[in-house]
Amino acid sequence: MDKPSRVSEQVILTSADQLQHCESEDIRHPEMVQAIGAVLVVDCQTGYLLRWSENTEQLLGLKGLKEGLNLSQAMPAIGAALSASSRSHYPSEKPRHIGTIETSGRGDSGGLSSRVELLEHFATSGTRCRIIECLPLDDSSNSENGQIEPLLEAIRVIEATTHLDDLLQKSATAVQAFSKYDRVMLYRFDDDWHGEIVAEACEPSQSLRFLGQHFPASDIPAQARTLYERNLLRIIGDVNADPARLLPTKPEKQHLDQSFCLLRAPSPFHLDYLKNMGVGATLTVSIIVDGKLWGMLSCHHGTPRTPPYHVRYTLLMAMEVLGRMIARQVENLSRIQTAENQLDFVQRLKKIEVGLEKQDNVDENGYLILLEFLKQWFDASHATLFMAGARFGDALTPEAEGWLVRKANDGTGPQSTCKASLWPECRGLVDTSSIGGVAFGPIKNFASCCLIMARPMLKFSRVWAGRPDSYTTLQTRSGDQVLGARRSFALWREEVQDQSAPWPEGWEKCLEGASNAITNHYYRIRISNQQEQAKIVGKALETMPDFVLITWAEKLAPSGHRPITYANPALCDATGYTEKELLGQSADIFQGEGTDRTELARISAALKEFKPVVATLKNYTKSGSPYWIEIKIVPIFGKAGEATHFVSVQRDITEQRALEAQVLDRERAMTAILDTIPEILVDLDPNGLINTVYSGNHNLFGQPLNAFTGKTLAEALTPEISDQLLASVEQAQKQDLEFDAPGDYGFYLARIAAKKTGSSNQHAGYVCSLTNISERRKAQEQAQYRSEHDSLTGLLNRAGLKKHLDELSLISDQHVAALFIDLDRFKTINDVHGHKIGDSILCEVASRIRSSAAKSHIISRIGGDEFIVLVTAQANHSEAVRKAETCAISIRSAIAAPYWLGGISYEIDCSIGIAVSDDVPDYHLDLMACSDLAMYTAKKEGGGRIQIFERSMHEIAQQHHRLETDLSNTLRTDSEGLELHYQPIVKDVEEIVGYEALIRWNHCDFGPISPADFIPVAEQSSLIVELGNWVLAKACATLAEWSRIPANKHLVLSINISALQIQQPTFVDQVLACLRQADVRPQNLKLEITETLLQYDLDDTIEKMRQLKEAGLQCSLDDFGTGFSSLSYLQKLPIDEVKIDLQFVQAMRTDPNAEAIVKLIISLAQTLELRVVAEGVESREEWGLLKQLGCHYFQGYHFGRPQAKTVDSRPC
Repeated sequence: MDKPSRVSEQVILTSADQLQHCESEDIRHPEMVQAIGAVLVVDCQTGYLLRWSENTEQLLGLKGLKEGLNLSQAMPAIGAALSASSRSHYPSEKPRHIGTIETSGRGDSGGLSSRVELLEHFATSGTRCRIIECLPLDDSSNSENGQIEPLLEAIRVIEATTHLDDLLQKSATAVQAFSKYDRVMLYRFDDDWHGEIVAEACEPSQSLRFLGQHFPASDIPAQARTLYERNLLRIIGDVNADPARLLPTKPEKQHLDQSFCLLRAPSPFHLDYLKNMGVGATLTVSIIVDGKLWGMLSCHHGTPRTPPYHVRYTLLMAMEVLGRMIARQVENLSRIQTAENQLDFVQRLKKIEVGLEKQDNVDENGYLILLEFLKQWFDASHATLFMAGARFGDALTPEAEGWLVRKANDGTGPQSTCKASLWPECRGLVDTSSIGGVAFGPIKNFASCCLIMARPMLKFSRVWAGRPDSYTTLQTRSGDQVLGARRSFALWREEVQDQSAPWPEGWEKCLEGASNAITNHYYRIRISNQQEQAKIVGKALETMPDFVLITWAEKLAPSGHRPITYANPALCDATGYTEKELLGQSADIFQGEGTDRTELARISAALKEFKPVVATLKNYTKSGSPYWIEIKIVPIFGKAGEATHFVSVQRDITEQRALEAQVLDRERAMTAILDTIPEILVDLDPNGLINTVYSGNHNLFGQPLNAFTGKTLAEALTPEISDQLLASVEQAQKQDLEFDAPGDYGFYLARIAAKKTGSSNQHAGYVCSLTNISERRKAQEQAQYRSEHDSLTGLLNRAGLKKHLDELSLISDQHVAALFIDLDRFKTINDVHGHKIGDSILCEVASRIRSSAAKSHIISRIGGDEFIVLVTAQANHSEAVRKAETCAISIRSAIAAPYWLGGISYEIDCSIGIAVSDDVPDYHLDLMACSDLAMYTAKKEGGGRIQIFERSMHEIAQQHHRLETDLSNTLRTDSEGLELHYQPIVKDVEEIVGYEALIRWNHCDFGPISPADFIPVAEQSSLIVELGNWVLAKACATLAEWSRIPANKHLVLSINISALQIQQPTFVDQVLACLRQADVRPQNLKLEITETLLQYDLDDTIEKMRQLKEAGLQCSLDDFGTGFSSLSYLQKLPIDEVKIDLQFVQAMRTDPNAEAIVKLIISLAQTLELRVVAEGVESREEWGLLKQLGCHYFQGYHFGRPQAKTVDSRPC
């Protein structure tokens, strides 16, 4: 980047071109990171080091950094954190906290920095990699852990605030008290993206500096706003520190995507801007309202400062709450304003209609009444109406009149502006310079007619933090002049006087109502006059035998449907309608289901161009009887040349059409008889010469039928077919022969259908039938193809793959390797984004596999997201393995590339298992099964891997199958060996308030089996539903036993619900039926779900939980706190309690951030009136600390291990 020199800087007033160039500049410092922390870039698959910031060795104490370094060996603490993150989280492009480690690095001051916070996210563009950000923590990080209550209390106050201004100021004050930054400001964007400080709070030693001041849009350009909508939180720890480079240096095309890096280095101009403001460190959080960037929370500090994880996480949640509150306030204000405007609109429009109804003529008086109403309505200074070539109301300049009329009728509808100077054509609108805003719209159904209103200018002041168009120009080393950061933020007042007050909300509907009132008034008078004229004309038409119908022209019709103004007696007598019933109706009244729509469209097209048209139509009488007419329609033009009416003369041709229909029916019947004979009949004489050929197609083999007369059957077909057919007749055998027709006219079936005899029983010849079976043969071939190919991707299916395996088995010295490919995380994409996206991805995956595999490889899709590729080798087993691995690496690389669908990027990976025919006993079945086993092993190790089959996998699979079979038999017989153990849940002073039921299995051969071993087996085989139903029934029976003892009636029993179980359509009914059958109170049963269950069908899960909660059951959210989405779940789910995950409880004594998170979860739950249960409490120290943090319910080994029931029906 060509850093500007400051030698020739000068203050200038910017131009539009310079600001546009500014918006194209990079807002980041590429390939640089903030020196307050270090960045490590590692390979997603191997975990090897790819890149690092140049200050890594100094901050973390790592020596000998180089590409390819095994990070887990070089620094085991980081490796362990990465490993744990991979097991518990899906890859994310946004940074997440993965732990705190101890290091031996030293800061710039030489002081020991023993604790480092680790953040992780995945780069989604360019090279796919994991980015690890390391932020050293100092002693101040611990001192801030106890400041959460003020912010939570402030959030409660904010939620009760009813005014937007109070809401914003209280939010700023609460954040400043929590974050301890010197100055906290709320920055709101205006429609043109300039910003205003709407709330400000600062340390007592400082004074408010920017409240109410405006900042130009160029201070935060478009590319920055786009990034801020995606990356919601940014920090700059030390504005004055030089950034650290990423090593090793890479060319521009290989630059690291740092869009979501917390430590990414801002551009030098951004830093200069902050230095000019006197800022030493910043924290900025985006405020999103209704999915759009509404504003920002900006925290400034005079000295370097880096907030710890719990502060950033808490502020993110606080701004999420603030965004919702702002949206709610705006929505409420908008709803009130809309209701008031609608009421006002109805009342004022009624006055306009009443005023116009008193006018008996279309003249200026009626329109002037309307315009005066509009001027009062909109506080307008001018109102003008253009109607039927005349202008009513206030005069405009000729230039403005012409432009506004054209603009109002260009099809875009009503338009308005509060700043008329933005429309150059409106300058000089009237003979005054006081016009600020203009609004106008067309009058419906009238060309070149419109309403125009103008509002006066307003004069007001706007306060800017420095003059908005004043910047510093800097000269670069190349001599170019570029814009630099603004250096002055002194107060500058701008006097604004070129715009009006905003047009009220709903002004378009008001204008539309006025337009309708004008139109109705015009036509009310016009209809009255036209009806008088129509009566005179009607007298002359009453004696005509033909039907006569007169309608208005389209452009004068109020609703656009050309109402009837006259119908003669002949038409009324024939249709059954009275003239009164027809007047004002559309001619569509005669049309029905059998009316030809194509003919109607042709008539409509002619009438729109005001051209005469002749047509034949099927119409219907009032009683529904059809009749046919021959109709001629001509337009009638007025004095000004405009079309006023259409006159149609109609002749009844029903009888003529009936005769024509009879003739047509006979012709169709004869054609249908010929068409029903699929065969071609050939009449032969005794010598085999053709007499006649009969065919509904009127040709045979591309020749007319009479071309075959006199030819032999051998000449028409082939000598071989002819001889075989005639021989079969002599042998009294009817033989079907298939042959290719001459000249490539398809495939035919030939047979001698009959042998003719004469009057004296002598041989008279033969009748040969020919049937075109080309489509049948084609259908057979297509059916064969479909039976062996996948309909979605066109690849071989399972049957087609088996056919190829059979063929390969016949080749000696052939080594076959099977690659079993299964897509990772595809089900999530399919469930969340729908099967249409899923099918598109599957097709693209198939295409990428084709491109990656060799032409000799056999590719198939055997179902769902599973593919198999067969690779062959002639040399030896090792060659087959080598070729298979090479192919697998190529395929996996292709599949891992992003999938762009509808402008959205989707990313998946795959797991590949490889098995070679030499390693399996049964070539057909075991080759596919063993590659499946290898793939499954890759899946269990985290996915995104390539695994070659080993015989030990077969043994593991057999054990897995044994467990699955035994568990299935156990569930389907007497469930012997399965039992529930119960772990107590206590309150405060160890009062037992309930138990959690935990399943155990004592296998008949293997003894006790851990749930960690058999629960995954049940989930993968769908036995989890039966197992869950068993637990439900057993738990209800246990509650029934407890209820017999009065001292136990208050106990609540918790059971875990699986994702597959709650997805069952009958889940709610089954739970309630089980409670009724056991005669148990619903209040004594609690259902526990985990956050991972909510990723499948959240709306369905919420609805089922709501039904159960209404029935009296309790619901609990288990393992809470493991995801960033927990806050939104708390608001949506109908739950009674949350259970803090044991990883946070057990980490409290060693990790201050874990303690802060536990405290935050407890405070949030109490705010939402939810009960909190801490899991995994194993010591009195942990119990005591949790009680100090406000937790009242506990579970863990400290209070009791899970045990079976004793004789008194209570757990030990």
